[in-house]
Amino acid sequence: MGRFPGLKPPAESCSPFSRQKPSWLLDAIDGSAPTTSLLSRMKALGRLLLFLMLGSNLCLYSQEADADKSILDAIKRREDQYTDGLLRRDFDELASVFADTYVNTSPSGQLRSKAEFLEALQADTSRISEIKETDKQTHVYGETAVVTVQFEVQGTDQGEPFDFKGRATDIWVKQNGQWFCVAVHSSPTK
Repeated sequence: MGRFPGLKPPAESCSPFSRQKPSWLLDAIDGSAPTTSLLSRMKALGRLLLFLMLGSNLCLYSQEADADKSILDAIKRREDQYTDGLLRRDFDELASVFADTYVNTSPSGQLRSKAEFLEALQADTSRISEIKETDKQTHVYGETAVVTVQFEVQGTDQGEPFDFKGRATDIWVKQNGQWFCVAVHSSPTK
């Protein structure tokens, strides 16, 4: 009997106010044949949910990996512009890579602003013929990236050959949709 005299809930009601249990639940409790069907459906539903969760995670991972790859590619292009500007002494290209707040820390520890660094490059009598980079790693932190690299620079200075080996850390920041180098620190290696 229901809560109200004379009103009986339908046999398959799942109402929490119903005293009658649905037939599928009764079958599960007393071990009748439909239990296998119910368990099969529950297992199938469990496998489907697992598949959907794994599938959605793989889709998210794929999108994240693509996003990371596109960021790494953009930073690599900017790093290549930087290297190319040094090799070709293209000061306009270098100026376009550096943020207005760019700071360079030389191997001797001298700090130079963007303008000071470009002036020093223009006044420099050395000519770079090759830059070899190894052990280059890029780590992205949102709108900031840190690039570490081991390098060897070869060239001439007033007709005399030179070879400089070192490590550098380049800091990149994304501003207005473009990556700019905001700081570089380099030091010699043995």
